[in-house]
Amino acid sequence: MNIINTVQKSPQTTVDKLLERSSSLIYRQFDVEQLGGWGMLSNRLHEEYCSKNATIYLGMVCPACKGNDFSLGWGTNKNVIYCPDCGGQLGSFWSESRTKHRFSQQISPLGVTAFNGADLVGFIWGFEKTILTEDKPGLYIEMVVLDKKHRHSKLGGSAILGMFLSIEKILKDLNYPYIFVRTFNRKFMVTRWLKMLKYVQECECQEDSSRILYKKML
Repeated sequence: MNIINTVQKSPQTTVDKLLERSSSLIYRQFDVEQLGGWGMLSNRLHEEYCSKNATIYLGMVCPACKGNDFSLGWGTNKNVIYCPDCGGQLGSFWSESRTKHRFSQQISPLGVTAFNGADLVGFIWGFEKTILTEDKPGLYIEMVVLDKKHRHSKLGGSAILGMFLSIEKILKDLNYPYIFVRTFNRKFMVTRWLKMLKYVQECECQEDSSRILYKKML
């Protein structure tokens, strides 16, 4: 189902125009099988966060020492092949096993994908979590991922808008009170579109000062 078709048009003219220009995009609820399975999802995340051309480089981790710990404060390595602690060979931060663990172990996970025909333009994904300034849980968007060929295109920007409008519609139907997003402060395109959709900067991320939280009440 194309979720965006059920969303009422925003009163913001700029948003409407961008969505009209990208009317070919289809928005669906996140399903790992749509992306080709865990291996393909792992490859996409590695390309986004662990490759030499990554906008945000998370580095490599030791499967033995780091395990399924996803904090960034320790255990991530750059420009080395072997673990400085145990000597074991390092693997991708988003190896297939770590990817499957992260996406499978969260409370009420939810996301939206954007396709242009059979081509995946991007996806957003998160899970239920309570922000420090609220008493009730909302949906925490942990990932905003665009395919590299769309990162600086109008189609990519439109996809971000459409995916967030789509997931907001789902969350309203589920009676979630708010949505919040963690993004790197260097991802100017993402922060620009979030502000356009009336997301408000909440604070710096406690785990990592290079990331910022944005929140929107629903």
